[in-house]
Amino acid sequence: MSAATLDNCPYILNPILQIRPNGLVSYNEIHWINGRPPRRASYQNVVKNWFGNTSTEPDKPDKPYSGDMTAGSKRRIKKAVQLLIASSVWKSAINPKTGKAFKFRVNFITLTLPAAQGNISDSEIKKECLEPWLRQMRNKFKMKNYIWKAERQANGNIHFHITADVFVPYYSIRDSWNNQLAKLGFIDSFKEKHGHRNPNSTDVHSVQDIENLPGYLMKYMAKESDGLKPIEGKMWDCSLNLKTKIKCEVVPDESDQKYWKTMEATFSDKLIDERYVKMICLNENELNSTLPTKLYDKYHHFLNAVRTHEILEWKRDDSMERLRNRPLTYTVKPRPNYKTLQRFKWYRLSQAKKMAARAENSNKALFFDRVNEYLSGKRFKT
Repeated sequence: MSAATLDNCPYILNPILQIRPNGLVSYNEIHWINGRPPRRASYQNVVKNWFGNTSTEPDKPDKPYSGDMTAGSKRRIKKAVQLLIASSVWKSAINPKTGKAFKFRVNFITLTLPAAQGNISDSEIKKECLEPWLRQMRNKFKMKNYIWKAERQANGNIHFHITADVFVPYYSIRDSWNNQLAKLGFIDSFKEKHGHRNPNSTDVHSVQDIENLPGYLMKYMAKESDGLKPIEGKMWDCSLNLKTKIKCEVVPDESDQKYWKTMEATFSDKLIDERYVKMICLNENELNSTLPTKLYDKYHHFLNAVRTHEILEWKRDDSMERLRNRPLTYTVKPRPNYKTLQRFKWYRLSQAKKMAARAENSNKALFFDRVNEYLSGKRFKT
């Protein structure tokens, strides 16, 4: 965990200790003194060249969309699953069939089509059925933290796996999903064959007794297509808080470094030692039982921020704070309206065009003066 001290070196290495749902990670973060080199000039090559290795690796061309789960997709969905499970808390719910209470952390829902998909595209089903269903779940049952994955069945139909951290009665899931399917005629096709309009198009799996819950969910979420027709468009997605790039990490002080050395000795069989990073793989119980109080509080504060979506308002402190060997902290800033910021320029130009239409028969000089005032940010009444 030492920093680079070579004269005129273009970067400084800052030691970082990162706490993840599946273990601890120790690595050195590169801080570029004069700015990071361009993305296409891989910074690994810059580091290699500085130490006398003149070999360079050519940039790989972007691969076209194949409809399969790539290594990057599997890595991102694995991170989302681990973060969802770690941030979820044990909750109590009442079984609507037996009337008995039970505890759970996450659910696992499957949505299917009750009739042949036919010529209806995957994108249309996702737009007309899946998205409205998710929106209804968010509004009615507060399903804010979730992951969904689309798969192809052997009969050619698309179906969806969803995992979330709230309890939704099975009949509400089924009725809501069937209402969305009716818009594309699937319920009518089912009635013609079976004589009623209430297909069992959903399934809710019990996962509270599964020991390796992240591995169980990953088996479904990262499943390959196995030669079936690729999914059209997006294969999976999750709530914004599970996509966060903010990580629970600190610049280790003396006590943190002693803790890391102790963990290396205790869990030497679970240590992964690579060239640029070390990781100790731990399950949830091992992680929570061994973390010191300071790191434990910071980690669970981070998980709480993920669960409540407060993480979307966090902003990392300037990286120069790490050079002073201070723990990495986070500050909360007001969250801007993203859509307003994204379309601000075009909104103002569209307003100017409306003014032009209203001012066709008016004095043009006065009109352009008002447009310039509007575009310069001055407020006035039309």
